[in-house]
Amino acid sequence: MNKIIDVHGAHILDFERFHLENKEFKEAKELGYSVLECVDDINKFTEKNPSNITTLLPPPSPIFNHMDTGKFDLDFFPFNYENTQILQVMTFVSKIGLSDHVLPYFGFSLKDESNDYFNYLGKLASKTYCGFKFHPLAMQTPIAELDESKFMDFASELESHLLVHTGRDEFSDSRQLIKTAKKYPKVNFCAAHFGYFRKEFLEKVSDIPNLFLDTCILSALLDEIKKGNEKHVCLEAIPNEIREKAEEDIFNWIISEYHLEDKILFGSDIKWTYHVNSNRDKEIDFAEKMNYPADKKEKWLYSNARKFLKI
Repeated sequence: MNKIIDVHGAHILDFERFHLENKEFKEAKELGYSVLECVDDINKFTEKNPSNITTLLPPPSPIFNHMDTGKFDLDFFPFNYENTQILQVMTFVSKIGLSDHVLPYFGFSLKDESNDYFNYLGKLASKTYCGFKFHPLAMQTPIAELDESKFMDFASELESHLLVHTGRDEFSDSRQLIKTAKKYPKVNFCAAHFGYFRKEFLEKVSDIPNLFLDTCILSALLDEIKKGNEKHVCLEAIPNEIREKAEEDIFNWIISEYHLEDKILFGSDIKWTYHVNSNRDKEIDFAEKMNYPADKKEKWLYSNARKFLKI
């Protein structure tokens, strides 16, 4: 088995707190993911290979009960509830001897630029080696708003790494990340979900040293390409004659065409992956069985992630 670093790993999804009454989240009960379940998943993942490292994510919920109150008690900070869960997990994994195999991301908001809020984020970062995650769609905040934000000055000072959700919506358009990554060279950026295969983004990635992309939900995205839905944004980067090939041939073409050998990172996005009828084991199996040169696969599954995470 290959050494694997999962840069887009286990989410702690507390749907019961936020979404059980929301009709948009019919799968909430199936996706409910407690702290203990998350630790169990990490334990199973690392048992398979002691070299494995998984990242830990807070839920990308846009719902902050007290965000506009103007109060600066810790209980009122955006993502405080979720980040507290992350710290709980880190405590648990330390007790069972897995802390060396887990790297957390903490959530943050651009809505609060108070000194108190950044003192809070600084205290989080001081507790453990960590990165941060930004989910523009959930926050209804475009990626471009990272530019000129106080948060990016904070992240630059830490020389941190930042996972950014990308998708087909206007908030999550990966092309916005090109300018941001160039402006903040001390921060490593990862565009989740392959930057949603946006052509202009893929053409620029290889020229920006601190910009990476993960292959999270790759099997589902390649399936979309095979279906050939002309309206799907992920098709703009792939010519018709390539879409007709086998999935692994499409993947190899993309990596070669856009010079992404040193840029791609493995990611599973468990348990959100269940939405596309996949899971971490399936994503790993898909990657390991793919006809892709062994030396390049080692970069994809492991060594590129070490550069991104700065470990």
